[in-house]
Amino acid sequence: QAVSARFATSLAEALAPLGTAGPMEFAKLVAPSGAWGKVWLAAHCLDKRLKRQDYLEADLCELVEAFRAHSKAVSLGAIGYLLVGLCKIFERQSRFFDEDSQEVQTKLSLA
Repeated sequence: QAVSARFATSLAEALAPLGTAGPMEFAKLVAPSGAWGKVWLAAHCLDKRLKRQDYLEADLCELVEAFRAHSKAVSLGAIGYLLVGLCKIFERQSRFFDEDSQEVQTKLSLA
């Protein structure tokens, strides 16, 4: 966990633009316990650390609104990474929905 916090801090310093938000604010948002932490982990191939419940609890609409609200404070490159993470979360949510629907269909056909 300390490694990911250091990674987020160093990346925030590299990607955060000059302006209203500093690198530390961005680092807090993408920290594993931050508002965008799970999205950041999903974007950086660390999705194996995320559990099924983490994917299902993610509210994509709320996250997109938060990205839009902080769009001036976050660099375009970082927004790109966050959008990749959102796409991975959406893909995983869709896969879970498909698996659940196939399970229900199988149970119905056997009943």
